[in-house]
Amino acid sequence: MAELGLPTQTVVGEPCMPIDEIECRREAADSADDVPVIDIELRVRPQRVPEMITPQDFDEIGGCTIEGDHHLESFNIARDDGGPLWSGCCGIGLNRLAIGFLFQHGFDEAQWPDQVTEGWTAVARSRR
Repeated sequence: MAELGLPTQTVVGEPCMPIDEIECRREAADSADDVPVIDIELRVRPQRVPEMITPQDFDEIGGCTIEGDHHLESFNIARDDGGPLWSGCCGIGLNRLAIGFLFQHGFDEAQWPDQVTEGWTAVARSRR
């Protein structure tokens, strides 16, 4: 995202559904590696405090959750060798990503990063 001039931050997220195992792991997390839900946030609005960007200037554009074996047990899914197996979930809000991009760079393609303009041009040519 940095290459596209899009300021992001990652934060401890909330699960999209109540799963006790996720909540217990979230509360017990001692480091970022232990957090079961990570949200990716993008700056999508003007800064609220002049001359200072704050966490409140960002909105979630994606979230990733390590769900453990919650769904595996529900659907009777297991490894052949009986070893541990976990599932996860990841979601990305493409509309928020587009809004964040346009907020940062505007509608004038001349102001867009080169790699986006090149890709945009290639797509337009392929549709002729």
